[in-house]
Amino acid sequence: MRCWGAPPSISPQLLSTYRRFWFFNVTNQQKFLDGNEPLHLVEIGPYVFREVVEKNVTGTFENGTVEYYEKKTFFFVKEESVGDQSELMTTINAPILVSPSYDIFEKRKT
Repeated sequence: MRCWGAPPSISPQLLSTYRRFWFFNVTNQQKFLDGNEPLHLVEIGPYVFREVVEKNVTGTFENGTVEYYEKKTFFFVKEESVGDQSELMTTINAPILVSPSYDIFEKRKT
């Protein structure tokens, strides 16, 4: 069963998934909030993370099925990223921006 969760003959590097993230950094947050300038956004990225998934068996059944949970671990890949993971940036809270328009859309449907 251990081989099923993480095959020993295969390097964890080969089983990894790489995730790349881009962000929009607000460069003039205070002037925008004061109403003095339109919003200025600068796209930055990619920030690359290697995802390793480990399957941990929690039970086996007579019909041959297996019950398990996945443990996902992310490792920052500095060599493939544009910056360090400790960089500070200001981004837009997208759910807050779209929630009023979603509410209006839902009200129009009724």
